[in-house]
Amino acid sequence: MTPSAVDYESITRHAVWYFTRIIISITPAHIRWWRDPSVMDEKPQEWRAPAGTLYPKSDPAPAGKPSEAPAWPEQPWRELAEAALARKAPGHLTLLDAEGFPLPIGARENQDLRGRIRMVIPKGAPWSKGKATLSFEGREMFVGDAAIERGGTLMRVERALPVLPLTADYTQVLQPKPETRATLMTRLEYEAKRRGQPIPRMPAQPPQPTAGAKRRAEAAAAQAAAAGHTAT
Repeated sequence: MTPSAVDYESITRHAVWYFTRIIISITPAHIRWWRDPSVMDEKPQEWRAPAGTLYPKSDPAPAGKPSEAPAWPEQPWRELAEAALARKAPGHLTLLDAEGFPLPIGARENQDLRGRIRMVIPKGAPWSKGKATLSFEGREMFVGDAAIERGGTLMRVERALPVLPLTADYTQVLQPKPETRATLMTRLEYEAKRRGQPIPRMPAQPPQPTAGAKRRAEAAAAQAAAAGHTAT
């Protein structure tokens, strides 16, 4: 979010529940990657940490019972699937690899086949079947079983996860409905207290955009310009 897109003083500065983050530091043990999407039918390149690598211990868990997940709205999975497929949203299918780690892979050509969702998954994916989740832009999310079969990957959907209001309507990301904001702040206050931390304070002046933010703004501007040129 940049001041040029959303007013900082009246909107952004009050969205502390949105910008508060827990920072997690990790030491990588295994990395897979492909040069670019066009070669993802091939096996990925891999890197593994040298034998004997020491991994730091995790911080102790905060005291007290974790806050319960809010009861966000639930919808029949078919309605959600139809909405995601209708807008041609990009999907990501996640299964566990042979070592038990979740690995998401971009899904293409998604189709609803009466109780199952058919998709095309790159052949380089390091798994072939198992319990799975399918996410469309973090908005519609499904749980079920997936397996690679002739002609594509099929996922039998068991259920859909509740829809986070902030993803259901992008206009509510920084200006949610009062009841949504109250739920978010209640959970933030509880978790901050559980960790012995104060609620973060937004600075009086907006911070300078990072290099990544500038690149995203440039990409968005270029995309908008290209769309305008196409339209004319």
